[in-house]
Amino acid sequence: MSIYINVMALLMWNLIYYARAKTEERHLRHYDEYREYCAFVDKRGLLATIGNTLNPIKTKYVRIKRALNRIYQ
Repeated sequence: MSIYINVMALLMWNLIYYARAKTEERHLRHYDEYREYCAFVDKRGLLATIGNTLNPIKTKYVRIKRALNRIYQ
């Protein structure tokens, strides 16, 4: 029974943390410096870098898949 209580407590803690982070970001968006930082992270952040690295692989896969679909239809 205590495992369910622990899971619910962790879930509530994460919900509170998420709401706090979203509220903080909403307030920070009023500042130009933060908007510039967000634009920079969207272009050069870790997830953007990974996505840009994987995009050519994804594009090549989609092209091959389309070509195979045309051949076998």
